[in-house]
Amino acid sequence: MAGAEVWFLKTSFAELVVALGDMFHSILHFTETMLNATYRLCGYLASLCIVTILLVVVINIYDRLTGGYTPGTNEIASYCVGAAGALGLAFAFGEGKHLKMTLLVSRTTGSVRKMIDLSCLLIGIGLSGFVTYFLAKMVYVSAVLEDRSTGMDEALLWIPQAPMAFGFFVLSLSMIHALATQLSGSQQ
Repeated sequence: MAGAEVWFLKTSFAELVVALGDMFHSILHFTETMLNATYRLCGYLASLCIVTILLVVVINIYDRLTGGYTPGTNEIASYCVGAAGALGLAFAFGEGKHLKMTLLVSRTTGSVRKMIDLSCLLIGIGLSGFVTYFLAKMVYVSAVLEDRSTGMDEALLWIPQAPMAFGFFVLSLSMIHALATQLSGSQQ
């Protein structure tokens, strides 16, 4: 009877380990799916910013031809340029479309290549984390002080600053994701 109880305990423990492994794998898959969706969202938002810049340019051209003036268009275009740049960086890195140091990396193999990749990711995480922290701090201070634009629109500055902070946050997140993927041995 004791042998049957030990077998049951071993079987139950093994089933528990398998179930936990399956649950962990499901969580990782869900996380990966959500991260990829976030990267695509940044791409869509960057595209929307670029389309907005196009519309502002068309409005300015029309105003020049007709002698009219639409206030705030220059400010809107500059806000969209900053947002498109930050959100575009996040999307490009998350989708693996960033320019890489292929000239240097292509000449290396094995552990040297892995060390270069890991070093670049760690440096990138540090730099993008630094920028993210100070952009988030800038957004917070602008919101607390109710800082406004000096342009014609007098917009609250935290509103156009927030997409830049979000874009760099997602860039940092995508670099951490790439580092985790590389350390786990998976291909990106």
